[in-house]
Amino acid sequence: VIIIGRAGSQVTATLPVGIRLRLVAPDDLRVRRIMEQQGYDERHARGEMKKLDASRARLLANHFNTDIDDPLGYDVVWNSESTSPIEVSEAVLAMIRRRLSESPAS
Repeated sequence: VIIIGRAGSQVTATLPVGIRLRLVAPDDLRVRRIMEQQGYDERHARGEMKKLDASRARLLANHFNTDIDDPLGYDVVWNSESTSPIEVSEAVLAMIRRRLSESPAS
């Protein structure tokens, strides 16, 4: 099961083989990606990014009393500016395989 966003890092915190990960990137790169994906101008894209960031932070704070920016809330944090999707997926698979092999249920 893969949970993207929606406080997935907190919802899955007690799963023995779950991987709580966060992808981050510099704001300027995030704005460019939003502009490309949504067709927004820079001002609109930056506003949408800030609105989404605030909404996500509020969700974790209000329902889980957690700071979204606390790295201890995640097993790993990747910067998507310097890490490719292939690198992330290979690392996640390796982590899951390791956890499955060490799990008492395996």
